[in-house]
Amino acid sequence: MSQRQANHPEGYEAPVHLSLVEPVLVAGLPRTVGFIYWTIVAALTIGMHQLWILPVAMLGHWGLARLTRFDPHFMAVVRAGLRHTKDKLP
Repeated sequence: MSQRQANHPEGYEAPVHLSLVEPVLVAGLPRTVGFIYWTIVAALTIGMHQLWILPVAMLGHWGLARLTRFDPHFMAVVRAGLRHTKDKLP
């Protein structure tokens, strides 16, 4: 019996699939972040007729993907921080 199994009573463990606890990723970004990010990039690129925006956007995508790999739930933290107002601080 391993140390991990010794901490739990028999019958109180259940397998949990990773898809239940990890966010849905599209191209390495959380789904909503990826859709919003690339929609804005497409609007700027097509609307302004500036192709130099695409390499800059690819660098931004790479940075967001690295951040997602470091902490898959970073957007939940950002959302909570934006929702938090100063009047709720101690």
